[in-house]
Amino acid sequence: MKAAAAPRSAPALLGLMAWWGYLSGVHGSIAPLLARSFALSDAEIAGLFSWIGVASLLALALGRAADRIGRRRALLVCAAGLPLAAAASALAADPRAYLVAQLAAFGLGAPNGCGGRHYCLKIPLKNRAASAFACLSASG
Repeated sequence: MKAAAAPRSAPALLGLMAWWGYLSGVHGSIAPLLARSFALSDAEIAGLFSWIGVASLLALALGRAADRIGRRRALLVCAAGLPLAAAASALAADPRAYLVAQLAAFGLGAPNGCGGRHYCLKIPLKNRAASAFACLSASG
């Protein structure tokens, strides 16, 4: 059976998944560094990370925006904006700037969950069976 051709948005989707994978897992590793850099107590660093969790609410707004402007365009915006938000997080001089950058990063990374499904939907129907494992693993 012939392998399915990758959609043109594949590089953007793969980049978005890579950035999101890094950003969503790095907090536990950098918490002590952030606490030292920003002179935060354990309770304050926990509070900071709790507020970052609020960014999941941005996913609702982005989902509505993606419906209006199209999934592909929304994913491309997120793929371009997510590394910029990550850079802003790295350059943040205080906890508030870090929080704002992380809210942007998590808001832009929210569509990552639909990235794999978007990728699979772009594969022609007759070729999806050949790519079933790739679609399942990309969809989470």
